[in-house]
Amino acid sequence: MMALSVAVTGCSDDPPQQVTGGSGGDGGSGGTGGGVAEACTEDLCAAGSDPERLCNAAIDICNSLGAGGAGGAAQPSPTPVQCDKFGNLFCELDFGGAGGAGGDGGAGGDGGAGGAGGPGAEEVCAFCSTDDQTVIDDCEATYNDCQGSLEECVVLALLECEVIPVFVTSDQYNGNFGGIGVADIECKDSATDAGLSGNWTAWLSTDTQDAKDRIPEGEYRLLDVAGTVIANSKADLTDGTLDAPIQVDENGVTLPGNLGVWTGTVTNGTNSGVGNCSNWVSASPTRGQTGLANATDATWTDNQEEGCDDDSRRLYCFADATSN
Repeated sequence: MMALSVAVTGCSDDPPQQVTGGSGGDGGSGGTGGGVAEACTEDLCAAGSDPERLCNAAIDICNSLGAGGAGGAAQPSPTPVQCDKFGNLFCELDFGGAGGAGGDGGAGGDGGAGGAGGPGAEEVCAFCSTDDQTVIDDCEATYNDCQGSLEECVVLALLECEVIPVFVTSDQYNGNFGGIGVADIECKDSATDAGLSGNWTAWLSTDTQDAKDRIPEGEYRLLDVAGTVIANSKADLTDGTLDAPIQVDENGVTLPGNLGVWTGTVTNGTNSGVGNCSNWVSASPTRGQTGLANATDATWTDNQEEGCDDDSRRLYCFADATSN
């Protein structure tokens, strides 16, 4: 799972304790939430309420993970869309715990102390976008081990169980991208042209990088209307079979036929060792490993070598974090 390097403070094995005294009675206001695009608005959070404060704090923390550069391609920065989603959870639920032992000033303080326990790991991780129990267990472990603020711990835990959108490009390329980073840009440009946000990573390996280490852990889904699952986890993605072929492009269109895709990657997600177009900077006379977008067996990523001057091949693109 993702191991985000974040400075945290405090020390406790219990659920994070951050709701302050006197605020417990306000906890229920989060129940009015609905899924709106703008985070922490009055439609979700009452102005000046604890849910609004926690919502904004969670978004700030989430965005700081990206700004702080948690490091490594397998530790992607959350997108603004993802951060808004995490923040809004504080408006939709009573994250202050039981709270509200009484209505007057003194009793209100006691109520806040009751809310300080915060939600349990099971309650938080019920919002995981996957039913894979291994992923949910990691979410709960991250939450329980977190020693930071309530909002920080919720964000870090839910980052463990994100749904990762995947598509095959409608555009076609030869094997000379000018380097693996440029291939990532091709993925991002395809996504942007289709109205998708965030950063995207090409499923490619080089002599020194394995494709499986370049993408985040999660449940991988196509961009079709049904959100078809192709794999429940990275281990599932690299076990030799997919639940569905990756033949839906960035526009949600299912592409017909036997579509070749540049990969340089064998079934377990590592460098094929047989061809990567000189680390994706040469079109000729080198060769590169390809997969088949309509396949669900090992040939989805490990089919055959092709000449790198072949400009009819595509890319698999994985979101670095939830995008829309």
